[in-house]
Amino acid sequence: MPKFSVKESSCDGADSGHISLNPSKSSLIFIYALVNTHKVKMLIDTGATKTFINSKILHHLVSVDSILKQPSSFLLADGIASFKVLGLVDLTIEFNDFVTPIKAYIAQNLCTDIIIGMDYINRYNMSINVKKQTVHLESHNRHAVVPIINPTKSIKIPVISCSTISLSSNTATTIQVIIPISAISLPFIPNS
Repeated sequence: MPKFSVKESSCDGADSGHISLNPSKSSLIFIYALVNTHKVKMLIDTGATKTFINSKILHHLVSVDSILKQPSSFLLADGIASFKVLGLVDLTIEFNDFVTPIKAYIAQNLCTDIIIGMDYINRYNMSINVKKQTVHLESHNRHAVVPIINPTKSIKIPVISCSTISLSSNTATTIQVIIPISAISLPFIPNS
């Protein structure tokens, strides 16, 4: 089985050269909320311009009639890879008594149920308190504080190579890949 190492960049963005295989905290921020009265796990992604919902959970949350079928595509943060969406749907995201409507784009192959993008973050003045591990929202002089979920299991994110490659034994190469989120910092552990 091939071995992979992951180099972690320092806080200032310069590569420190130190290898870290077990980072102490996940760089991904997840929260729970009620979406159309169903408990859903959501990823907060400040690199995403819009909010997305996984097409696989949609049938639990809305009727087929409420889906606006409007296929389109977005570019990922690399500016090259496109991200196809099937349409648009109105959602209600609720934290206790704090109810927030939002339009979400329907996408396939998301790494989570919902990705909260900058449209939602700006609309509800969302802020992240890393020290307290909470997310704060506000609207019309109302506030909500939501705990960040501490991930206890690994997260599998589909990674697709942009081109076909062949590797000989004991070699390494850099390739362009497509992932369904705009930015991530994780160790890479291949299936095989």
